[in-house]
Amino acid sequence: ADADAGAVVVARIEADPPGDDTLDANAEYAVVANRSDAPVDLTGWVLKDETASHRFAFPAGFTLAPGASVAVHTGCGSPTLTDLFWCNQGSAVWNNDGDTAFLLDSNGNVVDTRSY
Repeated sequence: ADADAGAVVVARIEADPPGDDTLDANAEYAVVANRSDAPVDLTGWVLKDETASHRFAFPAGFTLAPGASVAVHTGCGSPTLTDLFWCNQGSAVWNNDGDTAFLLDSNGNVVDTRSY
């Protein structure tokens, strides 16, 4: 069952962590939260920035539990229930001077946006 519209949101973006973003890409991340009381299957969902080149597809079978959140890190790593990894090499995803995150469901509909 699909959760209510607006239940899954981009809760936070850490776009400009202390230090050099390129040295620790995982210090840059976006947090996606499930604010509903039901689990949401994020298979096929996409997190993207204002460009078309930065697109993160959630892994098949990834479910966000009620009240849970997941951090999508820019760098590489081993995925867990609380941390996923974009593995975007060579550059940051989120512009330090402002950007917009778009969360799309498996049908390509924009579920939430967060600008900073």
